[in-house]
Amino acid sequence: MWNSYPQRGNMQLLENFLSPIDAHIILGRMLSEGIYAVVIDEDIIWNNYMCSQALGGVKLLVHQADIERAKSILRQIEDNKFMLDNPEPNLENAKSSTFQCCSNSLMNTFLVILLFLTIGIALPLKTNFHSSP
Repeated sequence: MWNSYPQRGNMQLLENFLSPIDAHIILGRMLSEGIYAVVIDEDIIWNNYMCSQALGGVKLLVHQADIERAKSILRQIEDNKFMLDNPEPNLENAKSSTFQCCSNSLMNTFLVILLFLTIGIALPLKTNFHSSP
């Protein structure tokens, strides 16, 4: 079945995924590295998501010439080599922002309860947890 199209003649299975979303994330990485890859059986899984494991999941096929390189990229992804760098948090700002976050949350909870007791309607209030210093 995999070789029914001429362009899939030299393709080899790299990985099975239970979710088509996961398969497309890895597909995007492979294509950005210059490796020709194809996702197959995703339509079957989208239509019958609960049977994903029974059907073998979504398959990511890679050209035979690039299979070793694709496996090394997949290992690097599993080892979190492609994660974005997060700057080290400043502890002084973290303590003050945590206190401010908790006090804002407490004040909003109090206002929601007060509005519910006076009007009879609970209105959720928007909070801004990520305020800039």
